[in-house]
Amino acid sequence: MSHSTTMQSEPQTIRREIPTLPSPHLLGWLGEFRNDPLAVMLRAQQAGDVVRMRLGPRHVYFVNHPAYIQHILQDHHRNFSKDTRVMQLLKYASGENIFTGEGEFWLQRRRLMQPMFHRKIIESFGDVMTQTANEMLAEWQTAPKNQPLRMDQEMTRVTLKIVGRALFSVDLTGETRTLGEMFARANDDLIYRIQHPFYPPPFVPTPRNRRANVARRTTQQIILRLIRERMASGENKNDLLSLLMSMRDEETGEGLSEQELYRETLVMLFAGHETTSNALTWAWYYLSQNPQTESTLHAELAAVLHGRAPIMQDVPQLVYTRRVLDETMRLAPPAWIMSRLSLCDETLGEYALPARAPVVLSPYSMHRHPRYWKNPAAFDPERFAPENLGKQPRFVYMPFGGGPRLCIGQPFALAEATLLLAAIAQRYTLRLVPNTRVEDAPMITLRVKNGLPMQLTRR
Repeated sequence: MSHSTTMQSEPQTIRREIPTLPSPHLLGWLGEFRNDPLAVMLRAQQAGDVVRMRLGPRHVYFVNHPAYIQHILQDHHRNFSKDTRVMQLLKYASGENIFTGEGEFWLQRRRLMQPMFHRKIIESFGDVMTQTANEMLAEWQTAPKNQPLRMDQEMTRVTLKIVGRALFSVDLTGETRTLGEMFARANDDLIYRIQHPFYPPPFVPTPRNRRANVARRTTQQIILRLIRERMASGENKNDLLSLLMSMRDEETGEGLSEQELYRETLVMLFAGHETTSNALTWAWYYLSQNPQTESTLHAELAAVLHGRAPIMQDVPQLVYTRRVLDETMRLAPPAWIMSRLSLCDETLGEYALPARAPVVLSPYSMHRHPRYWKNPAAFDPERFAPENLGKQPRFVYMPFGGGPRLCIGQPFALAEATLLLAAIAQRYTLRLVPNTRVEDAPMITLRVKNGLPMQLTRR
């Protein structure tokens, strides 16, 4: 129920209290959010630019206005913390790193790591991306004919191999299945904990906790082995681990410890494959449902590549390929939800936001907002053509977040996804296995529920 009281935050300025969406149950919208969080976020979007909803014992503030999102993520980002319950759970799983860290720690780590993602360094990984894509395509050629492939699994496999080579200069083929399974198990456990806040803590030996702890230990063993092997060899390789190991704090001159290296490589290994593999999986689905878009993509690949495999130098010319990816991430943003905690009383436009308020920002709901997108549910890469860019307010489209905490790996992810999409679409047409039901699975990232089995036809 909306309240009629107002608060005065500064002279002559009346701030409205944020409207509350009436709760359907005793626990508010918690049951609906557990069952279908995407639907709840769209419901909040329809209710207004900022709306308060009760989720169990707490009120949560859903923000769906680009100016307010810019206020939170950029203009006043220091007044909003990432220290939310979700981030605390992530920090338990991965430790303090560039993604989970806050304040001075994060700022120092970001400055330290930013040079690793310079354009020239990203370009140096082009051969790794092309070679790994070609190896996968060669394997597909020898696969039994007419046997469907799970594209979600294939995209996980190829992106894990690429990030493994870029990060560690090793072929993770042997560990790919294990790491993929361990990451999926950790993903599932995190979402379960978010949805069930009173579940026993990880040290209580329930079957679920044991499975999650095994996943954490297994992942840690694989990554620490690779770090220790490099430390013992003393080699300086052209990869991200060598760059991490060579970094020194400007004031103390100290490098990262073994545990710090583990925490940063863990987040790079997970984020470096998870977001890209999900974006590509959804791209194959949308292309299979939009033959005209697929034809336009094939025409660009023929004109730019002339039948040869794509390389990093082709990426700037693959403009329609990139539009397909941009539109895929509009409808199915891998990072579908972000959360913050207000550190002080704040104002969002005409609204008063109290201190310690949990705030939810949803790329998924903003990317489908009818005020900013014409026919928002339709798949249309031309939205990202030059003549249409710049018409939208900032923060209407934010698949990689925004502000100072914009995803540091964005250039790597976009180059990798563009090359993989081009390499595969050049060789194959992909179609859904008949009677496949495609549904969203909002976990840490937005996955395809029950996977994406597809039939491949050589072009």
